[in-house]
This record gives sequence, structure tokens and C-alpha cells, in this order.
Amino acid sequence: MAFSMLQLFLLGALGPRLVDELDFSPTVLGLTTTIGFGTAAVLSPAGGRIVDRVGPRRALAALLLLSAAALALIGAAPGAGFLLAAVALGGLPRACRSRRSPGGSAGGARCGRRRVPPS
Repeated sequence: MAFSMLQLFLLGALGPRLVDELDFSPTVLGLTTTIGFGTAAVLSPAGGRIVDRVGPRRALAALLLLSAAALALIGAAPGAGFLLAAVALGGLPRACRSRRSPGGSAGGARCGRRRVPPS
């Protein structure tokens, strides 16, 4: 899901400004990627089960809302600790959509198949 990756793309694109204007160290900037993907990797095994339990449509809606909340928190981050916590929160949607999740990618595919009849 591209929306869950948007936070890391924006942090990468805005990285030089974060370092220069907000006095974040390059180490903190590197930790954002580590924390985001690390959270997704740790939670991926449970992500597919969550999608299977709540259903693909509800899971997709919840993941979009969670991604939006993480983006808002990243934008409002007053310091490095809050920024890293918000990025970790944004790793949750990636965990449920990961191909390594038992039902994660399939959840999105099942949701799409319900709307589009097979050819």
C-alpha cells in the first residue's frame, strides 16, 4: 500500500531540511527508516492474522486511517523522540500489508476482487 510508505518517502525528501532547520542529526534521520521498517518486520507475522480476523475491507479502512494519523503526528513532531514514535506507529499499516504477512497482501487483493468481477 503506497499510502503507508508515504511517510518514509516524505522524510527522505525533506531530510536535508529536517537536519538544517529543525536540528535533527543525520543519525535520527537514518533511524526513521530503521524504526519504520523494523516495526513492520516485527509485526508482520501478526499482520495477516489481523486482516483475516477483521476482514479485508475494514482492515484497509483502518490502515488508511492509521497511516493518516501517523503522517499527522510526524508533521506535528516537536522532537526526535516523538518523530520516531510516530514513524513506529506508521510501521503498523506496513506490517499488515507486507507480503510476508500470512494474509496481508491477500487481504487487499480480496477486497479488490469483491469489487471487480473476474474476467
